[in-house]
Amino acid sequence: MSRLFALAPGGPAGWKAVADQVEAPTANAALVWDRYFPIWTGEPRSPRRWTPIQVRRGDKPEPSPLALFVAAREGAKAQQVAWLSERTARMERTLRTLAAATGQEFLPVEAHTVWRFVMGLGAAHPTGNGFVFDPTTGLPVIPGSAVKGLCRQAAAESGIAPEKIAKWFGPERDRTDNAAAMGCVRFFDAFPSEWPRFTVDIVNGHHGDWYERQARALAGDRTAQREIASGPAETEDPVPAQFLVLGDGVTFRFPLLTPPDIVADVRAVLKDGLDWLGLGAKTAIGYGAFRTGPVPVLPPAKGPGGGSGQQPPPLALKYYYEGDEVRILERWKGGLVLVAYVDDDGDRFEVAERHLTVR
Repeated sequence: MSRLFALAPGGPAGWKAVADQVEAPTANAALVWDRYFPIWTGEPRSPRRWTPIQVRRGDKPEPSPLALFVAAREGAKAQQVAWLSERTARMERTLRTLAAATGQEFLPVEAHTVWRFVMGLGAAHPTGNGFVFDPTTGLPVIPGSAVKGLCRQAAAESGIAPEKIAKWFGPERDRTDNAAAMGCVRFFDAFPSEWPRFTVDIVNGHHGDWYERQARALAGDRTAQREIASGPAETEDPVPAQFLVLGDGVTFRFPLLTPPDIVADVRAVLKDGLDWLGLGAKTAIGYGAFRTGPVPVLPPAKGPGGGSGQQPPPLALKYYYEGDEVRILERWKGGLVLVAYVDDDGDRFEVAERHLTVR
């Protein structure tokens, strides 16, 4: 695979040296993702002739570049455990020292993903879909600014007085002339407390040709304007696009520094935001949901031809959707999407867990 690094200095020997380092399980994932992602091949002296690596070669399937990236990260899991533990302990010692020096209290909150999580889809990347890594550690990272925005939104939706919100998180930029104003709560980047599990997801674009014609029509192409007059039709082939995500069960540590008298309030706001609003991209369809407490585990449902089809035994907890009690039939992988009876006719609906009330 040294051909993938043909722009590295040093000729073939340099290419091989870079390849050996990048393909090692301990390679910095951020560096590989941003600089050495194995998606290009071809003649290095003619970059315009380069083409993406094909997933298939004839009838023989080949791993996609994303699959290769995920496999390499899985290989790193066993070698990173000790380093991650040391880093987490070192960061917490530093923040506790800072808290003591500034008269604040260190507030660490742990939460785990209950389904898939992705942040930074809009970042530039050869795959067309980005991902946010910390460039120093190579770990997935949730910026402290994102955590702060989540807490502000959760506080507003919880009915907390605007004066308290401004005091805790700082006044909104469009409502103050002081661009440097900030609140009394300090937010820091959140990192996984264990080596995360990556996976590959897809999004299917069903009307790529139509949108391409629409762009030409907006640019004044009269032929394209006639072609799009009737709107998109269900006759185009879907084109799946892969993107990198984190799987379920990845535990993040969210470190904050807060005045001692509002520790409980800030913890509650962060918990509400993680449990009900979520973080990252695609939260409207269930991505980015977290849980700060234990999640009831349901037995896996039997699929067609996969067993007797019996329903899982009832739980002691009761679930409600829009005031009506619902019965869970199946929990999708990761525990985010629930299939439940939501009316007296026995119709099945897919409901995001965050929309259920548990009693």
